[in-house]
Amino acid sequence: EYEGMKLTLNQALEPWHVMGEQGAIGGTVRFVDSSVERLQVKLEGSDPDRYLVTCNRRRMPLTPTGTAGTSVAGVRTSRRGRRRGDWRNEGCTIAEGGMKMATAVLDAPKTMTLEEFRALPDDGMERMLIDGVLWEKEMTRRNRFHGSSETRIARVLANWALSQPEPRPEVASGEIGFVLSDSPDRTVTVGIDVAVISAELADSEGDESWMYEGIPLLAVEILSPSDTMKEVSAKLKSYRECGVPIVWIVDTDLRTVTEHRQHREPKLFTKADTLAAEPHLPGFSCRVAEFFR
Repeated sequence: EYEGMKLTLNQALEPWHVMGEQGAIGGTVRFVDSSVERLQVKLEGSDPDRYLVTCNRRRMPLTPTGTAGTSVAGVRTSRRGRRRGDWRNEGCTIAEGGMKMATAVLDAPKTMTLEEFRALPDDGMERMLIDGVLWEKEMTRRNRFHGSSETRIARVLANWALSQPEPRPEVASGEIGFVLSDSPDRTVTVGIDVAVISAELADSEGDESWMYEGIPLLAVEILSPSDTMKEVSAKLKSYRECGVPIVWIVDTDLRTVTEHRQHREPKLFTKADTLAAEPHLPGFSCRVAEFFR
């Protein structure tokens, strides 16, 4: 409850799809997919001109009920990740004469090498490889706020880079590919919205290479409506474990920047704050407001 408003979540009915069946003593056992659930969202006493309800950064289409000031919506949730082949979920077996809970394991996540990842077709899918597991989704068209902030951030960083003595660091943008790790126990490749690359790393890449193989000085991720907390958390974990010194998470809706550094707690910066990146970007300083329209 907040300022006279009340938000209630209730579990709703969701049909479970039958995945297979087998004979058993006294009947038939059916394996069903219970990974998808549905929630009912009920909002009471809200002023629609002042407040809205969001889920994963998306506005929920609330439907008015017969009671004044009360509206409802449905949310489907899934315990599945976006990882290809990740089917380790709890299941349910239904037998004639009763129900009992069980666990069905169909497949473990399949791993992929860097060579296999590079051989994937350029078919409009957005992909990253974390600990050898492929994450993929359809490429989303960035909205104008995302594009504007990406351009502004890249320009501010490029102006700083030009002020540095030779050999200068470089600035790359546009979901540029990075191989952060390619060891037997960890393979990590990601796309970064804006990155600052040391002169040494930039000079080490040949003309035939289409991905940077190394750690950037700074990685900037601009949140998109299609991003999920699971994806962002997995990416941040990889950045931290692979040794990226500074990561900025930019929220164009709230107009904030969350800074992540090695061995430090995350720090939130608003439009009124000033960002610095010492000692990795010596002399860099700018107001957060420069990143937004």
